[in-house]
Amino acid sequence: MEILEKLKARRLRQSKRALRRSTGAAYAQLFNETSKLRGTSARVVWDGSVYIVSDPEMPRREYVFRHEKQGLLAYSDGLVARAENLGSAYFLENVNFQDGDIVFDCGANLGDLFLWFDHKNLEIEYIGFEPSPVEFKCAEQNVAPHLVYNLGLWNRDDELQFYVSSQGADSSLIEPSQFDEVITVQTKRLDALIENEIKFLKLEAEGAEPEILEGIGDKLDQIEYISADLGFERGKKSESTLVPVMNYLLRNGFELESIRHDRICALFRNRAFS
Repeated sequence: MEILEKLKARRLRQSKRALRRSTGAAYAQLFNETSKLRGTSARVVWDGSVYIVSDPEMPRREYVFRHEKQGLLAYSDGLVARAENLGSAYFLENVNFQDGDIVFDCGANLGDLFLWFDHKNLEIEYIGFEPSPVEFKCAEQNVAPHLVYNLGLWNRDDELQFYVSSQGADSSLIEPSQFDEVITVQTKRLDALIENEIKFLKLEAEGAEPEILEGIGDKLDQIEYISADLGFERGKKSESTLVPVMNYLLRNGFELESIRHDRICALFRNRAFS
């Protein structure tokens, strides 16, 4: 038995190394082989343009992705594990969600936040915002029939440079130290897109969180919860946005409910909501 376990561990290491260098059908084959060796349930198919990940633990849902490292980071433990991980990261269990609640996903990437609501059988109204064209097309398919807007969110309506770094989901409107390409994207203030009360707003913008909050303006009064990733991701100096975001929200009627120090995520609640 010990010899078999050692052989299995050796094969797993070999598969992982090969997986990091592979693309297309070879990537899908190695992803599935690695999953089997690890005893996880996610499986990937390459259809010639995107990868499709499925999981028997979440049989109603398939997700598409295009970038190999991103797929490995997000889905190697399965769709349910991905849902639970994001639920924990953004304190979703702390919020008393009801069917019909409106959820804004600012920095939607592939739309993975929606997995948690799907897993919990919550019929929320999901609206995502993602400026990166490739990730937007994936998210649009992943969360259908819900809406995703191909927009950058900012403190003014404009056209700005967007620094694309898709493999690690690190793309940003603020120039980072490393990126793959620069494109021009349309940006909008979020207050123009808020019409009704929002139960929950997830904010992850690779350092652009302060500008997005400024663009909400007086419509902050219509948001009950904001959960934000405020890690060290802003610009070339990799600064945290924890202090400016916390100060801004505390000045504008919110209180801090929870914080995670491992990835510096914080949950804020609007005191105006009973």
